[in-house]
Amino acid sequence: MVTKYSQKSEPWANMTLGKSSLTMAGSGCFVCSLASLLDQSPDITLEALNKAGAIDSWGKLLSDKAAPALKMRYKGKAKNRPPDKDFPLICETDYYKNKGYPQHFFLYMGKQIMDPLNGEIYDNFYPIVSYRLFKVKPEAVYPARPPEADSAPTAPAEAKLKELAAEKAKASNSSNLPYLRALWERTWMDILDIWKKLLSNFIKTK
Repeated sequence: MVTKYSQKSEPWANMTLGKSSLTMAGSGCFVCSLASLLDQSPDITLEALNKAGAIDSWGKLLSDKAAPALKMRYKGKAKNRPPDKDFPLICETDYYKNKGYPQHFFLYMGKQIMDPLNGEIYDNFYPIVSYRLFKVKPEAVYPARPPEADSAPTAPAEAKLKELAAEKAKASNSSNLPYLRALWERTWMDILDIWKKLLSNFIKTK
């Protein structure tokens, strides 16, 4: 089971990618996917990448530098699906290219994905453009998670946990709820885009 991480979660949401102005919340899908593959907190992962200069001034992750910084192996990228034994892998999609985002990365387990957009696991519906061949080194030792992650929750945190537990209980009758919710949101985004195009064409023809 992979670790679920959302790029929009605290404390890393507002951390910047390298020396760029891009934040994890808006553009941290690749970093979160690597963190999930490593079972390592995204803020620790990003700090290692920034320190090694593995993210350029535009916020682009440089895989050849990222691998040694994270004590991983990197064998390049592939267009064709690798053997099942190589999963989980990080994949690239162009699903959001019409919305101004030419790339999105997620962790792919062969059928299901861990989507950094919301930190949920569900069946993949993204078209895959490429596979990024990162592998964890068995002998590597990674930094432990921050101590506070294992401490007792504060009163506000405890209330939030109860709220999340209640939401999870409501969703217990549908194991695919996260997938359906994400699919519904994307469907509405596509419908709105179609209406905008139709309205634009209508105005031009008048």
